[in-house]
Parts: sequence; C-alpha cells; structure tokens
Amino acid sequence: MKEASSPAYNRILLVGPCASGKSYLYESFPEEWRGIKYTTRAARPGEEHTKNYYFVNEYTFQEMEKVNLFKFIEEFTINKCPRVWKHGITVMEWYRKRVFILPPRAIEQMAREIPEEMKKCFVVYLDIPKRTRKERLSRIYGANAEEIERRLDDDLVEFAGFSQWNYRVSHSTFDRECLADKLLTKIK
Repeated sequence: MKEASSPAYNRILLVGPCASGKSYLYESFPEEWRGIKYTTRAARPGEEHTKNYYFVNEYTFQEMEKVNLFKFIEEFTINKCPRVWKHGITVMEWYRKRVFILPPRAIEQMAREIPEEMKKCFVVYLDIPKRTRKERLSRIYGANAEEIERRLDDDLVEFAGFSQWNYRVSHSTFDRECLADKLLTKIK
C-alpha cells in the first residue's frame, strides 16, 4: 500500500512497534473518533480500562464471540508463552469509530479477511528508531532491562517485512497535532 491522492479512506489505522508514539498520536484525534479494542491480556503499566482497551476476562470475550459481536478478532501470544490472548473490535465500534491502533499482524490478517474494507483504511506506520523507543521503555519499565529487550526483540520479529502502510513516520519528535490534522484530510 502506498499513499493515494484522493481521500477515499474512511479509517486511520495506527501501527508501530512498542513506544513508537501510537498512543501519543492517537490522543490527538477527536475522542469520538477513537476506537477501543477489547482484550483478554492484562493491562501494562500506564494502561487504563476504557481508555486504552476494554480489559475483559476470557469468559466474557468468548460470550461476545458466541453472539457475533466482533468484526475482527486477533489471537496472539506474548513472549513465547503457550497461553493465547485475544484482541477484538466490535462491529459497532468498527462502524462508529474512525481511528484504531493495531499491530502489523492484525493489518495483514484484515487485508486477507476483509480486503475491500482494508482498501478504505489509511495505514500510518510509526517507524521510530530503536534507540528512542528503548529510552521511552526505560521510563515506563525502569531498570527492568530484560523486559525492555524482550519487547524490542519481539518487535524485530513482528515488523520484519511489514510493508502494508500508506504513510510512514520515522522522526521521533513528530508534532502530533500537525500530523493528526494532516491525517484527518485523508479520510472522508
């Protein structure tokens, strides 16, 4: 995917490795446009229920699946753990909201499962240098070097070959309000 000239998009999908500034940029969009995913994983430091995710237990997530509330579900593991977690976007959230934060595996999965809808999504890749992200993670996790390195290593694997983006941000000090305003011109 490369940038097209006309605003034929109806959603903005933010994707980037840990500590790349996805949430920082996301918060610059109008609150009524920000889509929130459901997840079965535990909250990380600084994450809040109903702001970053809807944190639910596996039973609740399964019950929502049974009654087809989700437009999209992604399964994933963390740190090679055998346990499988899930993220989901409800049908209502998908059609009511316009900006979502997603990992690259979700972008690729959605391109396979809902290709016509993905053609209408403007994907923004926050490709911020590893050194900057490591500094940011140090502020979040403190001296937990093992956790920081694990997350950075996981990103190397996850983003290897990722190319399904329309717009790439590679400067770590981007102006989020200016960028959000620019991105808003891409959607109808």
